[in-house]
Amino acid sequence: MKNYIPHPSDARIGSAVISLRIAEGSAGYGVYWMICELLRDADNYKIPADAKRISFAINEADSELINRVIN
Repeated sequence: MKNYIPHPSDARIGSAVISLRIAEGSAGYGVYWMICELLRDADNYKIPADAKRISFAINEADSELINRVIN
């Protein structure tokens, strides 16, 4: 069985997401949704805010990008 996340088709134009996209571009937006997917699959929808672990989990080499997105 697959897990699902409600993802509105206009999520890209929300105020916080626009700020994220201005600062980090499409890469930041992609990282944001991959973190959402990790949270969806985690127990109690929680994961440690550890940029290096998240970076490893989503195969993103730039852990500083992860840190900027989560903060």
